[in-house]
Amino acid sequence: RGGMPARALATAFDAVVFDKDGTLLDFAATWNPAIYDAICESAGSDGQLRARIANVLGFDMALREPLPEAPVVHMGNSELIELLTPHTDGRALLDAAAAKVVAHVTPAAHASELLRA
Repeated sequence: RGGMPARALATAFDAVVFDKDGTLLDFAATWNPAIYDAICESAGSDGQLRARIANVLGFDMALREPLPEAPVVHMGNSELIELLTPHTDGRALLDAAAAKVVAHVTPAAHASELLRA
């Protein structure tokens, strides 16, 4: 809805749904590729930096998925930025992941049935 005035945009929706537990979106299919892409973009061709960033976030680059108890899944943005700061621009990495997630949005298996209920 680009280009809409803020007031019009604010009234363009009847509801906003936040899904943090995978009820509506398939977390792995939606976020894992976005996180992977953001790490690669942030590190560029520097493989050692890529490995350090992935380690800090708890993200397995070979499997392209977060490890159990990964900070990237369980911490808030401000905490992640603080963890990333010695290695890269944490805010830019998180912004890149958020921008990239749009290309990977994948509904959960029964999302449409749940929304119709």
